[in-house]
Amino acid sequence: MYIYLLLLCEFALLLVGYELFDRDIFAPPVITTIVFCIATILVIPSIELWNVKISTITILVIFVGISSCIVASMFAKILFGKKNISTDKRGHIRYINCHKSVRCIIIFISCILTVLYFIEAIRVGEHYGGTGFGAIGYMKDAYVNQNVNVIRMNIFIRQGFKFVMAISYISSFVFANNFLVLHSGVKDNLYNIISIFCGCAITIFSGSRTDVIRIISAIIISYSFLQREYFNWRVQENSKQLLRAIKKFLPLLIAAAAVAFASKNYVKVKGTGGSEISTIIGYLSFYLGSPIQVLNTKLAFFNGVKELLFGTEQVIPTFVYLGELDYGGNVATILNACFRFNGVIRMSIYLSVVYFIGTAFYYRLYGSRSSYKRNLKLIIFSFVYFIFTMSYYADCSMMLFQFSNIFVILLIVILYKPFMRLQIKLK
Repeated sequence: MYIYLLLLCEFALLLVGYELFDRDIFAPPVITTIVFCIATILVIPSIELWNVKISTITILVIFVGISSCIVASMFAKILFGKKNISTDKRGHIRYINCHKSVRCIIIFISCILTVLYFIEAIRVGEHYGGTGFGAIGYMKDAYVNQNVNVIRMNIFIRQGFKFVMAISYISSFVFANNFLVLHSGVKDNLYNIISIFCGCAITIFSGSRTDVIRIISAIIISYSFLQREYFNWRVQENSKQLLRAIKKFLPLLIAAAAVAFASKNYVKVKGTGGSEISTIIGYLSFYLGSPIQVLNTKLAFFNGVKELLFGTEQVIPTFVYLGELDYGGNVATILNACFRFNGVIRMSIYLSVVYFIGTAFYYRLYGSRSSYKRNLKLIIFSFVYFIFTMSYYADCSMMLFQFSNIFVILLIVILYKPFMRLQIKLK
């Protein structure tokens, strides 16, 4: 079957990228290829259910798309990669000693805003027909379908979501630095764990789970940079990152998948896509693998090579169904740019720009040393890194220009200094 040929092509690209980028699995094009491989593997359990027939066009588009990412990233590496990184001594990773008073404030604000958001989500959801935790799905459905003309969430409580998320991203970096790299105790990192937990909880209370993946992605990339700095950026450390990442984060990813599966009945209205899936494998296949099949289905609307390259006048639907099922999807991996920009050529140009810029920032940080300003840059980069870790899912780069994400970045910049340096005497 062609799906195995697709997987073989992706694996070949992974090997090429792995070698070109010094065996660094976290380089943007390499992590992109990895998540594409995982997504393609997870199509396999649903081949019969979705009537999957991967076309040669799909294989070609994915091959060209990932190749464009690799080539553009290679140029960025050549231009912005540090030529001489000193490896004479161990890195200068130091424990980040957040003042006790600030820790109390972080826990208080995160918990209060999360609880208030939960109460408000239930209140709005119940008005639209939900009950108990299930009201969260009704609240989300009302906002998605813009049916919130009568009852809306309190605007200040709703904006509190952004404060909780900004704090959780800063805490993710501190947690990676203090707990994962320097191995300080759980007690010393309790405030970070609580704020990260609040970030994940308020995401679920909003009727979504995407930001949970984004927080995990931020922790992983922060750990990756800090761990390699701890070993003074020795190139041979890159090849050890895969096993370290699996050891550190596989239990966390399994837990996240279990929580996402358990919460599906609360964040979706009954009868909507994915809400009736009864097994965790089927659930993972739907959420990680279906974008590949959605891409495959949409590409059938291009009639011939000329239309594929230069665009078509046909209207390509935003939403397509999976096989004969009554549900499907509208996300088609980062290669959805093929439809948004109408054609492989414009898609390749767009992906080249995105990956050139993203990889340039990556290598501006690669080989750097911990400092007040460097660490702020790393936190911001960890916030945007989901563009690459979620490339299997959708084209997320445009999301960065949404007001909500711009506001979170501003909050990270504003809260970073008090988080690190403020001291308040509590009586």
